[in-house]
Amino acid sequence: MATRGARPKPTALRLVSGNAGKRPIPANDPRPGGAPAKPKDLTGRASELWDLRIAPAFWLAEADTDKAAMWCLLQAEFYKSKGKMIAARIGQLRALGSELGFDPSSRTRLGASGGKPEKKDDPASEFFG
Repeated sequence: MATRGARPKPTALRLVSGNAGKRPIPANDPRPGGAPAKPKDLTGRASELWDLRIAPAFWLAEADTDKAAMWCLLQAEFYKSKGKMIAARIGQLRALGSELGFDPSSRTRLGASGGKPEKKDDPASEFFG
């Protein structure tokens, strides 16, 4: 059985980091635009978590809206009953958080830093806002 290796890096990050593998850049690569929009049906603690964690996450795009909403709902569920949440749900919460860049290693993988990228002379500003 062959191993898959590392996850593919998004095209934008390949361009910013210099395309170390020197592989061809896809011409028709989808480019999700805009920030994720807070769903209207997100209420209570989940809505607060959106404002606290999702809104400042400048690296997220509109395409991440549903995944971010799921993370907010699961995190709110965790806060509501910490000791009663089953391991599978906690695993889903951790996986979503990692995919959204909420832990240090995933932020490194995504190429996100601690703050908003500077607009001047920053090649990433075209892709990250």
